[in-house]
Amino acid sequence: MIDRLIPKDDPIRAIRNYLDQVIRDDDYASMYPSGRGRPSFSPAMMVKAMLWQYAEELSDRELETAIRYDLRLKFLLGLHLEERGPDASTLVVFRQRLLENEKAKAAFDSVLGLAIRLSILKAGGTALIDATEILSKGEVPSIIGLVQQGIRKVLLAWRDHDEAKARAVANKLGLGRYLERRYNKSGESLLSWKGKRLFNKIIAQAEALLEALPPREMQPDSLREAADILEQIVFERAEHDDPPPDRIATATDPEARWGAKSRSKKFVGHKATTLEDAESELIIGIEVGKGNETDDRMLPEVVEEAAVTPSEVIGDGAYGTRKNRLAMRKKGIVLVAPRKDRRRGRPVGRIANLGDRRIRARGERQQAEMVRFHGLRRARYFGLAKVRLQAYFTAAAVNLKRIITLMARRDPVPVAA
Repeated sequence: MIDRLIPKDDPIRAIRNYLDQVIRDDDYASMYPSGRGRPSFSPAMMVKAMLWQYAEELSDRELETAIRYDLRLKFLLGLHLEERGPDASTLVVFRQRLLENEKAKAAFDSVLGLAIRLSILKAGGTALIDATEILSKGEVPSIIGLVQQGIRKVLLAWRDHDEAKARAVANKLGLGRYLERRYNKSGESLLSWKGKRLFNKIIAQAEALLEALPPREMQPDSLREAADILEQIVFERAEHDDPPPDRIATATDPEARWGAKSRSKKFVGHKATTLEDAESELIIGIEVGKGNETDDRMLPEVVEEAAVTPSEVIGDGAYGTRKNRLAMRKKGIVLVAPRKDRRRGRPVGRIANLGDRRIRARGERQQAEMVRFHGLRRARYFGLAKVRLQAYFTAAAVNLKRIITLMARRDPVPVAA
């Protein structure tokens, strides 16, 4: 029925044909151990739905609605006209299952495997490396507000475990307002005497709350995690006149960090490093680290995890350290980048010239597409593992679009499903 409603030249037919070749249930069978029943929806169908979600920048609720009413999406997923498909909660569970079973990157690898099989992507080419920031989903407060965030996180976790005890301690310490649905965080600055006095008071309350908690061995995991975060915040802010660079920036997303793309452009969140094949413009590697990771440290990791090994990597001056040049030479790769460190002697690798910089500029196109049209500028989720999943699926969706474009140029006749 749906097949007759989809035009023969609609690109969704080619998308379905290619995805059916590389996204299979068998690749995700380990997520469903035998004897524990079978999944309510095909894992291959769920992965295809998630690829559509990131391609169209949809929330879980919006994807649920799209599966119900969008004929093209029903066709892609192989659903009948009257089938509703998975709901938002099912998507959340499946996403968590991908993380628990280390399958977050599987779709990205499968799409690149398709490109290799179609001879679009080959080893030994030129790769372009660059990084972009991913802003944290968490609210970034002032220093005083950060401690307040930590206090609230602990009290809410304790309330879920033992509400009566949590409320009693909160009221005794004058922290009852943190258990309300809304509470007002202070915007006072530490530069004022009022702000300093308030900061000292809140630090004392946080320390008293930590002292009042049950013994660590009796705390549930959620409370223990929240207490560790508050304890780290208090230590970083109360014990250091100059807070360490790896300090927590927001208690709602404790793995996010302060980072900088330039001296004037600072952010809180994570940093995605992408490796792109210069000829096909496919993203062959993507890794996400904390916001304060230096660009040069991420280069060996993203090259190691790349789908194909390039013969040379072109990057800007942030990657041109002697350490990186030596690491790439051991892999038989030439690193082309301006010198970052000015040690004496002939540099390893090759110094970038004007032509290299022109080639490197191509690498920014795919990053701009992920950021501007697929939501990679801002994290959808809390936590580094989930942000990595977001990056893998976003890159897979962008690569799939690129493969369809390249194959259409090679063969103008659409591939029928």
